[in-house]
Amino acid sequence: LAYPVRDGIPIMLETDARPLSADEVEAWRKSSGGPSSSPSRS
Repeated sequence: LAYPVRDGIPIMLETDARPLSADEVEAWRKSSGGPSSSPSRS
């Protein structure tokens, strides 16, 4: 979920949140070092 920020304060209410799009999830994974969408095999 993506939470809105109002006046620099995150509003951490599920009722105000929205789902992330597939593009936003992929961008987050790339920027944060999060898990990739396909598992790597060693």
